[in-house]
Amino acid sequence: MDSDDAIVPDCIETLYNIISQEKVDFVAAGINQIDENENSLKITNYPNITRKGKLCMAQYFYEEKNDIWVTTWNKLYNLSFLREFHIHFLEHVYHEDIVMHAMLALNTRSFTLTSQTTYLYNCKREDSITNMEQGYTLKHLNDLTIVFSEIRRLIQADNNLSKHLQKEINLYYLFEIYHRYLPAMYSNIKRVDLIKGLARLSQNCLPPILETRLTFKSIKRFLFLKLPFNIQYLIKSHKYKKSRA
Repeated sequence: MDSDDAIVPDCIETLYNIISQEKVDFVAAGINQIDENENSLKITNYPNITRKGKLCMAQYFYEEKNDIWVTTWNKLYNLSFLREFHIHFLEHVYHEDIVMHAMLALNTRSFTLTSQTTYLYNCKREDSITNMEQGYTLKHLNDLTIVFSEIRRLIQADNNLSKHLQKEINLYYLFEIYHRYLPAMYSNIKRVDLIKGLARLSQNCLPPILETRLTFKSIKRFLFLKLPFNIQYLIKSHKYKKSRA
């Protein structure tokens, strides 16, 4: 947890009771995004569901396009599950929870989502995710290459993944890079460094995409659903750069 975030008083008891009753690998609960005065800005709640079976989270998240926050702090994990599959953070890199989230998705055999809200996330502090998107550095970009290299290794090492699921996973991370990370880096990284960093990153992200056959539906989702958000990011980045000048 970050120092200015908080959990509700019965958070651990609530999650412990659920994971004990359902006997799952992990349970995730809702998030209340607050400002510095603890005013609620947005509440993200999950449906009350339990899924079981090999690759149940990968199917739910990558194929069915349902949301499970990539963060680790709104979840309670079965420790023996984490140890069995060596699920861990990469050390000394940004975006480390992306890799852990991928490890979860590829190894989870059961999980529960609850509609209860247990975490209060301060998204107005300077180092929060929402504010960091306007402060990405060259290290953030270089660390993305490390992160996606590891995810690519995980995908290639998993013999249980169908070709369709591999494609959906690769497309998901391509969309994440294009939609979320790169537009937020334009105003903070020198152009020459950005080009070099993108070249390194593309070596790890583009080959698996090019090896899969893209459908019209995938292309349409990439171009028409993500493009408006990228335009919005570019406008935000330009305004942010002008405000700092």
